[in-house]
Amino acid sequence: MSQVLVLPTPLSSSSFALGQLLGDPLNPESSSFEPSTKPACNKPTIQSRYEDIISQDEEGRFISSLGKTASSVDNTVVLNADEMSLASLMNPCAAFEALRRDTKTQNFLRKSALQNHAELEEDAKESVFAVKLMKVACRAGAKDAPHTLEDIDYAWTYHTLEEPDMQLSIGLGKALQAKELRALAGIVIDEDFGEQGHYDHYFDDEGLAGFSSD
Repeated sequence: MSQVLVLPTPLSSSSFALGQLLGDPLNPESSSFEPSTKPACNKPTIQSRYEDIISQDEEGRFISSLGKTASSVDNTVVLNADEMSLASLMNPCAAFEALRRDTKTQNFLRKSALQNHAELEEDAKESVFAVKLMKVACRAGAKDAPHTLEDIDYAWTYHTLEEPDMQLSIGLGKALQAKELRALAGIVIDEDFGEQGHYDHYFDDEGLAGFSSD
């Protein structure tokens, strides 16, 4: 379960789907875009009688999984479930490549880039406690507009818009890290101090979003 991040607050299992574009993965009341064709998925991994110990902050928000043997750590909660399942995309990069070449996806991303806003539907049933997210950036602008240093880690495609000399740039970045998710949730822990760089630009810049792969 490498790069699978514990959500600060569990969400309904129907809050989002594999391969879905998420404007804000922590906000179940914002919008998103789900592919019209379901991407290829691996067979879910199922574990019976699941147990884990989760660290939490003073407000009760989950921070990280500590495993079953971390009972001596303060401020934790024990998570028990009759069954735990892990669903994942067979090839996240290929799924995103197909998604971003869909004109409906491009229209959604263009609106998101202009509005810096997206929503996510929620329908409470089972709960999602952890996800793997990949960063997505999109911009609508001039064809000759230069990239920034933050764009280096993204794989970009460019799509012509109806306006002369304008294009939609769509970039798939690396997997979201735990400290970046904490920054999005406003959670600060001791190990985050002293880290080089600042992660607000992942979320505050125009048109940044996420792509669920696990």
